[in-house]
Amino acid sequence: MIGDGVITHELSDRLAESLESERLEELRARIDDDEGYLSAEWASNLFRLRDLERTTGRQILTPDTFIHAALESNRMKSLDWLELADIEVLSEAAIQDLQPEARAMYNAHSGIHSMLHRQDRLEAAATIFLRSLEIDSQPDMYAARLTANMYEELAWYDMFEGRVGRSYEAAAKLNSLVVEADNSWANQYKIHARMSQVDLQATAVLAEANLSEANQQLYRNLRRVHLNLNESLDFLSDQLVKYLDESETELNGTDDPEKRKNLANHFEGRARSATGTLAEGMALSFSQDYILKNRLQDKYWAMQAFMRQDVMGRRRIVKGSEKEEDKLRALNITFDIQIFNHTDPEGLVLPIEVKKKDSAKRDSLHPDIQIARLGIKGDPRTFTETAKNFASGQIAKHSNQEPTAKEREVYKEIEEKLKPDTLFLKLNA
Repeated sequence: MIGDGVITHELSDRLAESLESERLEELRARIDDDEGYLSAEWASNLFRLRDLERTTGRQILTPDTFIHAALESNRMKSLDWLELADIEVLSEAAIQDLQPEARAMYNAHSGIHSMLHRQDRLEAAATIFLRSLEIDSQPDMYAARLTANMYEELAWYDMFEGRVGRSYEAAAKLNSLVVEADNSWANQYKIHARMSQVDLQATAVLAEANLSEANQQLYRNLRRVHLNLNESLDFLSDQLVKYLDESETELNGTDDPEKRKNLANHFEGRARSATGTLAEGMALSFSQDYILKNRLQDKYWAMQAFMRQDVMGRRRIVKGSEKEEDKLRALNITFDIQIFNHTDPEGLVLPIEVKKKDSAKRDSLHPDIQIARLGIKGDPRTFTETAKNFASGQIAKHSNQEPTAKEREVYKEIEEKLKPDTLFLKLNA
């Protein structure tokens, strides 16, 4: 596989010199020598952060961020000794042993990093996970969703070359497996899989558009994709209401106070996680609506973040430790949705972190990441009603019908919270 050159070690040393402090010395003393160097991606990004510090006056590049980057860089190359052809012939036992390492390697390419030039690593992780699923007589649906997402990203890179091929087909098949699995729609990964089916539709539309000189159909095709997303959000809202109704029925049939309390906490936790995923869907829908309304679709489109982009990776010196001294105070580089330039794989990507109601500290995030604060209060049932009104309003609007007064009211509330002229400022720059 592709590796990093000696020059990245020199860049790592130069960055470390600019950060020299007692904190950096303390952190570096606690990691192995071979863990102290950055990947090409991280070296490039940290130099850019250093330049941003000079123009913004904000302290961005810290010893903790440097060490986080170094630890993640080490994990990024952990399977570089493997060739793709080797994975195809490995024993079942070897595949199962490699799965945790493949997942760690995939997650290490987290946040703001593209895998455009690391597709060999991405394909290696996907192949290991796919083989593992094929081996397992009862495949885990979360692992299936993770594998689907790896192939979605490979299909996304194919899109820029006007191709819809094997990766697309693998992603579609795996997402269908997750969507059709007989388990609750309160599972976040099941909701994400349903929305990813729509993302894949957009991938196919954009692959065809990028081969064509005349894109008159693109607006209509992406509008259909947007409608499908909102029809999915409408369906998911109904499924969550059904889950809440069934949860209440089970609670009402439970007499034991302790069991009732535990069940209530379980149902509440899953419902709130599910509404958090619905919130991401609403922000995604709003982003697509903005693109269509402002006729930006010839260049931009919005979709969910890939799973590696919503994982922070290693944030502790000692893996699994909860000790305060083992925690790294590194920049948060996770995000939920992204707007991207579909005509250029290295063009603008606008990552957006979605907050259902909680605020996020701007200075805790990587500077590239925007925050979409929906600010919707209330319990899961109230939130789900809001999501359904938003989705049905979009369905009406993009079907050339008139949204109801309530649907218009919900849209206006969301628009006021998200402040699109600020949130999407980079698209109009």
